[in-house]
Amino acid sequence: MTAFPPIIDSLGEKNDVPIHLSRASQEIIDLIEFRLPQKGLDETIRGLFPDFLELRLKVGQWIIAGNNLERRSTAVHKKVQELYQSEDEVGQIMAEALDITSAISKIILKQVRSKGAADSGLDIPFHAVEALEQMPNESIRYLAKMIKCSLFFDGLVFVHHLWQTKKLDINLEELSQNIRSTASHYGAYCTIIGLWQPKDEDERQIIRNIKILAAHFRSKMAPGRLYKFEDLEKMAAN
Repeated sequence: MTAFPPIIDSLGEKNDVPIHLSRASQEIIDLIEFRLPQKGLDETIRGLFPDFLELRLKVGQWIIAGNNLERRSTAVHKKVQELYQSEDEVGQIMAEALDITSAISKIILKQVRSKGAADSGLDIPFHAVEALEQMPNESIRYLAKMIKCSLFFDGLVFVHHLWQTKKLDINLEELSQNIRSTASHYGAYCTIIGLWQPKDEDERQIIRNIKILAAHFRSKMAPGRLYKFEDLEKMAAN
């Protein structure tokens, strides 16, 4: 999860972001702006999952190849602090959600960087994600759910960005509920597959939701092998 367009906007201050990334981001913005009034929030975002995934992979590869992980972290932190100062509730919710999801994505990018971008098992097409969701082992299905959840959050970041910059007409209550729910489920799935664990002392609302959801998912899981992030990389590489 790379939290664009705030990432591309902030990193672009040094004028070294590849033009194809800026163009791809703008194309997605145009599609959301066109489709949202006709299709609604959920259908619009889900219809762009392949586009979000493709852009994420390209941005991630550029960040890793150019050793820009710290610049990315700084850009996200700057955006989070800006949102925490928002007077509107949706901005406050987005700040907390972006803070949490970006901390998780930083862990993912560090793992990818340690292996090299070219060999990354994260370079996985969207049809492969859908195939994982049909696997009989429910722990593998959680991997697919985690990826799809992160893609949905990317879409919410775009929509929120459009609302901020262009005053896009949208139901803010629906947007807020989706931000909180998506970040909570994403964190819970990451907890289940062993990618990240929330701290016991962290009592933010979304973190509390994550702990409750993770406990619920664990109680529903049948006995069997628990696939972790490393397993996803191996499966994607085969």
